[in-house]
Amino acid sequence: MSLLQGLMLLLACAPGALSFSKCPTLDIELYRHRRIEAIRGQILSKLQLKEAPDPDDLPDEVPLETIILYNSTRDMLKERARRRETLCVRSGPMEYYAKDMYRLDMVPASYRESKVKSSLSHSPQLPRE
Repeated sequence: MSLLQGLMLLLACAPGALSFSKCPTLDIELYRHRRIEAIRGQILSKLQLKEAPDPDDLPDEVPLETIILYNSTRDMLKERARRRETLCVRSGPMEYYAKDMYRLDMVPASYRESKVKSSLSHSPQLPRE
């Protein structure tokens, strides 16, 4: 019987123990709403707008100048891509490697040191000892 009373006492104290927690509960909906508002603010800041434009104020059709500018930019980018492709195909793998070959004779270090010493001893710029 005392075990049952102890268990009931423990269950009765459980809600009170939860109120001592210092960690606040996280409201997911509030967090999600604040995150969306922060992202919306960043977008408006990037577009240099103070508030979101009203959808009713937007024009029904895109102006002709904007369409022409868009089409010319798209065509220019396509032409650049075509030029890059032709340059890559035309050059091929042989353009990657050097066309001139140079031969470098490797001389033993002892031979180099003796030549340097002998050339320094007869140099007109250096005083002889």
